Amino acid sequence: MTRSGIANEYGIANVPNELQIENLIRIAWFLQTLKDDLCERFHKNVNIYVSSGFRCLKLNSHPKMKGSKYSKHMDGLAADIVCSDLRPYQLATYIAKHMADTGYDKLINEFGRWVHVNLAEEELRCLNMTATKINGKTSYLPNILNVAR
Repeated sequence: MTRSGIANEYGIANVPNELQIENLIRIAWFLQTLKDDLCERFHKNVNIYVSSGFRCLKLNSHPKMKGSKYSKHMDGLAADIVCSDLRPYQLATYIAKHMADTGYDKLINEFGRWVHVNLAEEELRCLNMTATKINGKTSYLPNILNVAR
């Protein structure tokens, strides 16, 4: 949840503090619950891969990362994920349908390439969104939509 190619390449120490570690444990439990649920539902081992977890401020603001200045990755409350057996749209739809009671704050099908999920520090909103490019700019549309890669 803390490994980063960009951090390694540019010598950025991507080290969480105690609160961020507690949050990383929370999101790890969420992802483990998701994995267990998927394995049970599909009667086989299903893998979840984290492409981006915790990002310190320096990493998140690096030009190659281009993270939002409000990113929950910096709090240890977000993960960008893909799944071995589901396309991102299918994974996001599954989470929205079956994991809302487990609790997430925001779920985004990002460009049909990965799923961003974040937890909240307080009230969970279960917001479902799709990120896509419109006229070269990232736009966030309501609901989980099946967008082309």
